[in-house]
Amino acid sequence: FYQEVADVVIETTGKKLYAIINEIKKVAPK
Repeated sequence: FYQEVADVVIETTGKKLYAIINEIKKVAPK
């Protein structure tokens, strides 16, 4: 049960981080 919760949290956090990184790339491209 806890493993499933951890997987969901990691997946959700990963998607949020991915979206944030994409926004940062749009604003400040290398």
